[in-house]
Amino acid sequence: MFDRYDTKILYISKSGEKDMFGFSPAPPVEKYVRYVGGKEVQVNETNAVRTENRLLYQCPFKVEEGDKFRIDGRDYEVKYVELCPDVFGNKIYWEVQII
Repeated sequence: MFDRYDTKILYISKSGEKDMFGFSPAPPVEKYVRYVGGKEVQVNETNAVRTENRLLYQCPFKVEEGDKFRIDGRDYEVKYVELCPDVFGNKIYWEVQII
């Protein structure tokens, strides 16, 4: 179960360096992730609530919010990341929601 990362993506992380427009992206790196499914998330905004359809992925590497996944030539932004440990506290994977 924990070794079947079969979806190849280009991972574009935020670098720690700032340019005049904010953080500049690091060069893309090919990585393998596992597609889990979709999820509807309600987002509270000022005076409104909207629903986002997010895609769920499991990643064996560290991911941060604001990073990007390039899948089939289309860029997706990472909206939410959660570390999923086992019962002993060892990291297993990161669950990532992208939109």
